[in-house]
Amino acid sequence: MNIDKSIGIRKFDRKLSGYSHEDLCSIMWMKSGVRSVRIDHERFTVQPNSICFIIPGQRVTIAYDSNPSGWILTFSKEFFIRQTSENNTHQVHMISTFKDLVARHYTKYHRVSDYAGMMNISPKYLNQVVKKVMGVTARSIIQEQLIIHARRDLKFSNDSVKQIAFRLGYAEPFHFSSFFKKKVGCSPSDYRLQ
Repeated sequence: MNIDKSIGIRKFDRKLSGYSHEDLCSIMWMKSGVRSVRIDHERFTVQPNSICFIIPGQRVTIAYDSNPSGWILTFSKEFFIRQTSENNTHQVHMISTFKDLVARHYTKYHRVSDYAGMMNISPKYLNQVVKKVMGVTARSIIQEQLIIHARRDLKFSNDSVKQIAFRLGYAEPFHFSSFFKKKVGCSPSDYRLQ
């Protein structure tokens, strides 16, 4: 089967008011701007950053508050079955171990090679497995953990940007600010003011 035909992704836009696929599954990530979703005959109120799973044959109707932001991922049942059968238990266990290590050590280790060393595998192999199973790089998993905690600390603590940078393992606050701006689109100080 050709992967290009078995998986697709599109942005939310106001032109999309409803859809139904007889043979495709969907995952909808509604970041913002969506008021409610009706799946078949049941209506759900949507909060920002909601995720919704749609099975083949379900009828979806979408109501918007404002300009929507988010994505709809569609994929065939065959793609899902193939991906889950190809991801053997060893690889799933490896990913679980990697994510657990990142959750425990993200303030100390920021490089894929650090985690690969702890797991006694090469960074290249770790990245290949993460990419195959999760569709993202191992580095992005580490960076996501840093951004989640940085955002939380900026919004819910009174610590300075410098203190947050040091706590997250950055020797130089400038490097933290540069990383944050590249990933989020604004400086830590500006993010705190939003």
